[in-house]
Amino acid sequence: MWMNAEVFFVDMGKEGVTRSSIIELSIHDSLVRVQLVPGRVIPKLCFLGPEGSHTEEAMKTLLGVNTNWMDISPVAGNRQVVKSVDSKGFDLGIVALVNASGGSVTETQKAMVNAKETLILGDIVIPVHHMLIGHSLDEIKRIYSHPQALDQCGEFLDNNFKGVEFVATRSTSEAVEEIVDRKDAAAVASRDASEKFGVPILKENIEDSHHNATRFLLIGRGETVPTGTDTTIFTFIPRTDQPGILADCLQVFKVHHINLSDIQTHQTGQLDNHIFFAALEGHMKDERVAHALELLGDYCSSVKVLGSYKRAPLPIGVKEPDYFNGDDKES
Repeated sequence: MWMNAEVFFVDMGKEGVTRSSIIELSIHDSLVRVQLVPGRVIPKLCFLGPEGSHTEEAMKTLLGVNTNWMDISPVAGNRQVVKSVDSKGFDLGIVALVNASGGSVTETQKAMVNAKETLILGDIVIPVHHMLIGHSLDEIKRIYSHPQALDQCGEFLDNNFKGVEFVATRSTSEAVEEIVDRKDAAAVASRDASEKFGVPILKENIEDSHHNATRFLLIGRGETVPTGTDTTIFTFIPRTDQPGILADCLQVFKVHHINLSDIQTHQTGQLDNHIFFAALEGHMKDERVAHALELLGDYCSSVKVLGSYKRAPLPIGVKEPDYFNGDDKES
């Protein structure tokens, strides 16, 4: 079980001021301070919509009843969620980071790299079960969904819908919205989306792995406190002027006895230049982590911390979504 967030305003101590532009959230028993846009007293939060998406489920699970008094809006696309928060249109956002079988959500990663003030403040892992939603199995000519969802159900779709056109949408719930009045189309989405738009479920749990889960991030402007069970996500671009530069970068963490739990590489826009997206065990305020990241800068043209936060516990029966779990429906 995980604890829902508790939210309250902080009194700044000025005469006549009862609520400040800072709120504190307790997420997984860890303190998170969120800086609201000046003059705003009700937090604005956005998530990948429309309503009925897995991202909305993650938001409700992480924040619980506190979403009842927040100003919440769905946004079309993970990239748009990050941009909306970073431009101060919203104070908080919920985005997908990685799926157990579909892998990393690169649009989220790239958007966070380009964000100026937005940080990762927390996360949550949600078991993800996909439904085939539509009006009739006999008339399906097109199946709509987010590319990640289509990939996570690839074996089922390939085996049962040869010759059918697959159409990418910005979210799974948008896919259901697209087919509400279409008899010749179906969508891959959540049970909530089926109920939200009133379209029947034709097949349940069509994902290729029963361990399917997605890690979602809470993003915003603010800070967290070290807890001893933290994750720091950061990026670095090694210099290209000496052999073995990546080995030098990684040696920094070995010397400081810091475990890297994930490392990936992406193009920067230049063919001969790469940016590494990595996660380590520890908080950026920990002395050894801070020292390691400082030394890393000696070997890099850029080092950027995207956030430090207490890592969410895994729900019972769910494997770590940072790694490929394989097709194991029969296990």
